[in-house]
Amino acid sequence: MSDVAIWVGAIAACAGVLVSVGSLIVACLAFWKSSCAQSDANTVQERHVAIEEQREKDRLAASSQAELRPELRRVGNSYRLYLVNRGAAAARRIQVEMDGKPLAEHTAAIINDPMPESVGGHGEVGCLLGVFGSSLKVKIVWDDDYGRDRTYETILTP
Repeated sequence: MSDVAIWVGAIAACAGVLVSVGSLIVACLAFWKSSCAQSDANTVQERHVAIEEQREKDRLAASSQAELRPELRRVGNSYRLYLVNRGAAAARRIQVEMDGKPLAEHTAAIINDPMPESVGGHGEVGCLLGVFGSSLKVKIVWDDDYGRDRTYETILTP
């Protein structure tokens, strides 16, 4: 066999080895990139799951909460104090203070029309008020399935 043929065979063998090594490197890079992409996808999926779990917790918490807000409404020549429940759960053991006094002791309270002590979800209750000054500081305290002694304070003006 001639020297040229030996050299050509050796070069062909080396070329084959180089192609094999190159293919192995490309395969390793592809595996590494695929692994990184899968890891990123897993991280994103974990974030989505965490967000959905938090939304579910928030939804369950909201369904167990009453959200009482006072409203002053004019009825004829007088006013009624309404407690509007914007929440899905019932409010129990409702206590109302006006200007720092229990509702029954306030000068604007009508003795024969007390505020009910409970209101259902998305409901409202009210009581008649007599004459009062220009504004009322109202504090509401209630219990619901979410917790005890939940409060809301605001100032109402006619």
